[in-house]
Amino acid sequence: MPYSHQFVCLASSKKPYGRCIAGKLWGGENQGVWIRPVSNREHDSISDVERTYANGQTAQVRDLAAVTFSGLQNHPYQNENHIIVHPPLWISQGQLSLAQIADLEDHPLRLWESGHHSRCGVNDRVPPESLNLRRESLYLIRPERVSVRVSAESAQWGNHRLKARAFFIYNQIQYAFSITDEPAEQYFLGLGTGIHHPEGINYFTVSLGDIDPHTGYAYKLVAAIL
Repeated sequence: MPYSHQFVCLASSKKPYGRCIAGKLWGGENQGVWIRPVSNREHDSISDVERTYANGQTAQVRDLAAVTFSGLQNHPYQNENHIIVHPPLWISQGQLSLAQIADLEDHPLRLWESGHHSRCGVNDRVPPESLNLRRESLYLIRPERVSVRVSAESAQWGNHRLKARAFFIYNQIQYAFSITDEPAEQYFLGLGTGIHHPEGINYFTVSLGDIDPHTGYAYKLVAAIL
């Protein structure tokens, strides 16, 4: 039977074939539990059409939304995934302030396994042998000492596309994750190559993304900057 959940959107990040939408339940005994709406397609991303409200607006970070689902997704490690009904049914119920979501902050000891680095990242991926158990794959955290590097990370292979990567400290551990929050990414890319030191950042939504078919690793992402 279809069922509905009301949640505050805490990520609307780019991913292949659409977006990754995620948030925390709002109201009731399960307030603060993470939920990630997914489609029933192979790549399970949410399209722009699928995240459109009846009023024509699309779901954005800090929106309060009610969404109808058909069931849980059997993902190998992301335990927050619920499959949306088709045709989609999303209802806008306003927007929350940063102050209203303060109690939703998470406090994990670390951001998944440490010691596994991509070529340009720091503690930014999880190896295949650790991806066979369902677990939390989303956190809302307060990062410290944030800087953003804009560079062409694959220039040596002829790919000069610029990429934004966030360097930060969390619980005394250094991290460097790719930014998939599209408005934030576009803002930093607009600043040009170099190291940038943004001010006024309150939270990151960090996500353990899908398995990269080329490496077998799952990569950690900054899915939203609030």
